[in-house]
Amino acid sequence: MTGSFTGPQQRAITAPHSVAISAGAGSGKTRVLAERVVHLLEGGVTPGQIAAVTFTEAAAAELRERIATYVEARAQVDPPRWASVQSRLPLMQVSTIHGLCGRVAREHPVESGAGLNFAVLDESEAAEWLEEHLAPVLAELPVEVLIELPGRIRADVI
Repeated sequence: MTGSFTGPQQRAITAPHSVAISAGAGSGKTRVLAERVVHLLEGGVTPGQIAAVTFTEAAAAELRERIATYVEARAQVDPPRWASVQSRLPLMQVSTIHGLCGRVAREHPVESGAGLNFAVLDESEAAEWLEEHLAPVLAELPVEVLIELPGRIRADVI
């Protein structure tokens, strides 16, 4: 591992189970996640068995790049072991939650309930869909649920 880590960071890197990392900007989340992924790879987990989820596409791209850099550094030291890992890195799921859900829906359209005609809407298509469908769907909610919605959304139904 590169550099030193705090106790909680070290535990996140080496935890034997799934982890969620939540911290402020500049706290080292991406570095810890990248080290965690490399730690998993060192332990024999294959890239296709790993899913790393971030909030933004930019964070996912940075995480993918950081993982690739760390793996490349290890491949320089131990080529036989890390070359195969390096070639399989594209199989790793590093994306936003939307990207992960989209992948599941595309790869398993029936099982996920998305259906065979599944498509991801762009921003304008999503806004159009919401305008057409949200109010009628919300109107079907029980009153006790409806009153819990934010006022702006509730106003569309009323």
